[in-house]
Amino acid sequence: HLNLSIAYKKIRQFSRALHHGKDYMQLIESSDQSEHMKQAHYHMATLYESVQDYKQAMAHYNLFLSLCKEAGNEASTALAHGCLGNLYASMCDYNQALLHHEEQQDLTEKEDNVGAQMMAHLHLAEVLMKTKEFENARIHLQESLQLCRELDQP
Repeated sequence: HLNLSIAYKKIRQFSRALHHGKDYMQLIESSDQSEHMKQAHYHMATLYESVQDYKQAMAHYNLFLSLCKEAGNEASTALAHGCLGNLYASMCDYNQALLHHEEQQDLTEKEDNVGAQMMAHLHLAEVLMKTKEFENARIHLQESLQLCRELDQP
């Protein structure tokens, strides 16, 4: 069901993608495959976000975040904060967006993941531009650019 849901999402058949995503969630829940629950909630959140059902997306991203924290996986926790930050930005709740993106940035710096750090700075810059904090946005854009250059070096 997960593969079908992903395939339907790629071709923008969201009602079918959601149908198979829900079936996948039910299978995971009924079979007590807790190791797959993070992936299932993340997938469902992205589906709901694609159809602009932000309430459902928020619920699944928050469950994804909780499971990531519970597992002690900082990379996934950073991803969850980034997704929540983007979702809050889509809903024009810039204070919450900034909080999540700042948490994303802190976590990516702890694990020394240059690519994830670059994205965290970019996300922060995007929200700061929307709040007209252009100087802070510029600083994060410059940091993102520098990190991008580091990624390009062999």
